Amino acid sequence: MKLLFEYRFIIAVVLIVVLYAVFEWQRFKTILFALMLVAKDKAKDFILKGGQAQENYVVDKAYKFLPKRITLFICQS
Repeated sequence: MKLLFEYRFIIAVVLIVVLYAVFEWQRFKTILFALMLVAKDKAKDFILKGGQAQENYVVDKAYKFLPKRITLFICQS
């Protein structure tokens, strides 16, 4: 009986972690899409020049939204 309880606990914890990761990823994708729209709007107003400037803008702004535990492994250029 105790062994069955431990497996249920492990499965529940894994499921919670997976669901959290999925929902956080969806939130991050929403933020990225909004940043891309802002970059396109700035390009239309001639604030950003070219596609590379738009990409750099989105990457620089998106880096601030990443969790700190992920930014330890990703360097910002």
